Amino acid sequence: MKINYKQYHMTVVCASLVAGLSILDLAGQDGGEIPESIKKEMQFLVGDWNFSATRNGEPVTGNYSARWASGGTCLLMTFRSDSDNSTGVSSWDAATNEIVENWFDPGTGRIELRYKVTSPAELKGTSKRVAMNGEKSEGKLSLTKNGPDSFRYTEETGGFTWEIDNKRVQRSMASKQPLMDELAALVGVWEEKDDNGVRRWVFDWSPEKNFLNNQQTAFGPDGKPIWTLNGSLGWDQGRNQITNWCVWGGGGESKFFWKKLTQNTWEASNESGNMTWKFTPESSRLRVVNNTGLETVFLKQ
Repeated sequence: MKINYKQYHMTVVCASLVAGLSILDLAGQDGGEIPESIKKEMQFLVGDWNFSATRNGEPVTGNYSARWASGGTCLLMTFRSDSDNSTGVSSWDAATNEIVENWFDPGTGRIELRYKVTSPAELKGTSKRVAMNGEKSEGKLSLTKNGPDSFRYTEETGGFTWEIDNKRVQRSMASKQPLMDELAALVGVWEEKDDNGVRRWVFDWSPEKNFLNNQQTAFGPDGKPIWTLNGSLGWDQGRNQITNWCVWGGGGESKFFWKKLTQNTWEASNESGNMTWKFTPESSRLRVVNNTGLETVFLKQ
């Protein structure tokens, strides 16, 4: 699982330029610690949702998901339909007292959504869209909660309109929680160092303890970040398997599917199945062996 840092550096930089959000841009949006009242607003969105919607009067169905990033500093989000492939990050802007979502879709461009809490059941704000051809438009939006498991999003930006009704996908975690608990050995900060720099992997539980959030960052010899990957390990009821849903710093999305091999060894595979990694956490080190037999050892910090 050794990384060609130069190749990854070019890949992430190119993706970041396309998305209009470099790693440094994302860091610059950090508005400090999120107030507890705002965390509760953001926590409402955490989970998987199915939606039925109308876009410019045309029907659309799909799914939306939100997960806390490692450390609970922001939400990592996806929005998928037959015609949408959007990836987003939600954070807090302390200067304006707004929840800010930055989205990118390779087909439609970039979106910035800003929300203010106007009541316990409603958020309102502004929208900005930048199309792939550079055309810009601004508008208004609202999010209305219809109970704990339903909300409606509406937006009018230029000549564009969205009306989206979201229903939470109910997951039965009770029978799978013991299996997730066995991943507790991964919790902590792990580092691997060589001549190319440092790779740091951080694992910690989500507030509800049914997702293991994780963040992997590669630093060059000069200590500057080269790439970052934010993920959430949880039970995917559709696949009947533990899945790590991941978002790269440049906006791309990856999934890795985990299965238990022995008492303390897990195997993860990528979506195409042509790459695998075996994880063996120990008290002071984390051994990772890929499908070519290459071993990487992370030491616990």
